[in-house]
Amino acid sequence: MATLTWKIKEIEWINKVGSKEKMADSVSYVCEAVEDNHTCEINGTVKLVTESHEKISDSAYTTLIAGTGVVEKEHTEYVDTESLKTHDAVVLKTNTSGSYTAYDSLTEAKVIGWVKGKLGESKVTELETTLTNLIQEDIATGKSFKHVSSLPWSS
Repeated sequence: MATLTWKIKEIEWINKVGSKEKMADSVSYVCEAVEDNHTCEINGTVKLVTESHEKISDSAYTTLIAGTGVVEKEHTEYVDTESLKTHDAVVLKTNTSGSYTAYDSLTEAKVIGWVKGKLGESKVTELETTLTNLIQEDIATGKSFKHVSSLPWSS
């Protein structure tokens, strides 16, 4: 049976969000499966506090920026030939990961928990199942293949 391991490769942080300093945002992770001399991994990145929205309606944009915890935004407004407005926006939300943990107090286990929480249980299961199946394919054929997978949540 394959051993599955989650690891954090890198954390990008935001210098200041409201009164909170050095807030973790973009987290690069790897989920790795190992069995015998076979290894497969899937890499990915999740955003903890920033959210990007493209081509959202005027009403959706208004609702978005009025949301609880939105403290900062970047915004571009578009008007088409029929005077229909759409918006691209990047917002920072202070309420996305629960209580604040100072950057210097973070642990890998805590950040892995946040990553899995952002991915959701079904995506975590899907990733782990994919890796387990790839390892079994390698073992069944007696060969080690390099597997590169697009991530289902980044399409």
